[in-house]
Amino acid sequence: MRRRFGAPPFRRQPPGVGIAPALQHAHQLLEAGEYPAAALAFEQLAQGAELRQGPRAPFFFLQAGRARLYNQETNLALTHFRHGLELLERAGRRAQLQHAGRLVQEELSRHGLEAAASSLAIFFGSEPEPPPVFSSTTLPTHCPSCGGPLRPSELEWLDAQTAECPYCGSPLRAR
Repeated sequence: MRRRFGAPPFRRQPPGVGIAPALQHAHQLLEAGEYPAAALAFEQLAQGAELRQGPRAPFFFLQAGRARLYNQETNLALTHFRHGLELLERAGRRAQLQHAGRLVQEELSRHGLEAAASSLAIFFGSEPEPPPVFSSTTLPTHCPSCGGPLRPSELEWLDAQTAECPYCGSPLRAR
C-alpha cells in the first residue's frame, strides 16, 4: 500500500480517538454503579471480541463478571469469570491468567464467596506467582483512551516506561 504524497508516515491520535465508544460507555456505566447496563455492555463487547478471536475478549468477560457480581448475580458472575480465565488459559497467557485469577479470587472473597473463590484455583494451581514486572513510576488509574481501570501488576509492560491497556491495547506511558 502506498502512502499519499505529502501525508505523514503516521499520525498520533489523541487519547480516546479510535476507541470504540461502546467500550468507553461500558466503563462509564460500571464506574457510575449502573451494573445491569454495564454487564450487558461488557457481555456484548466480550461476545463480539470472542467471535473475532480478539485478545481483549477475556478482559471483557472479567469486567462483565464484575458488573454481575456487583449486581448480586453470582451465578452469571462466576460464568463470566470462568470463561474469561479459560480464554486466557487457552491462549497461553500464563502471567495474565495468574494476575486476573488472583484478583477475581479477592473480589469473590470480599463478597463472602470463599468457596467460589477457591474453586477458581484450578486455573493456576499452586504455582508461585511470578513477580510482576512494572515501572516504579506512576501510571494513571484509568486508561485515558477507554476509561478502563488500570493496575500496574495486571498490565503487559512493553518496556520500562510503557504498558498496554488490557481493554483497548492503547500504550500507557508512565510519568
